[in-house]
Amino acid sequence: MPSLSLHTIVKQMAASPTALICDIEGAETYLDFTQLPKTVTRIIIELHPSIVGEAANQRVIDQFHALGFKTQSVEENTWLFVR
Repeated sequence: MPSLSLHTIVKQMAASPTALICDIEGAETYLDFTQLPKTVTRIIIELHPSIVGEAANQRVIDQFHALGFKTQSVEENTWLFVR
C-alpha cells in the first residue's frame, strides 16, 4: 500500500484542511502531527492503547496538547481535540 506524509497529502489538496479524522489502528503513534497546517482546528481520532500501550497513547495526546489543541471530548477511545 502506498504511503504519503501528512505534509505531502496537504500539499496535494485544493484547499487547506480544517479537520483531521484518523482511525489507523495504532499507527497514529508514528505520525508527525507537527506537519498539520494551522488551518486544522479539529481532530477526531480513535486511539488504540490496547494495541500501542498507554505510554504511546499518552505521547499522541501530549503532542496534540503541545500543538495548541485541547481535549474537547472523549467517548470510549475516540477523542475530539479542538484549537
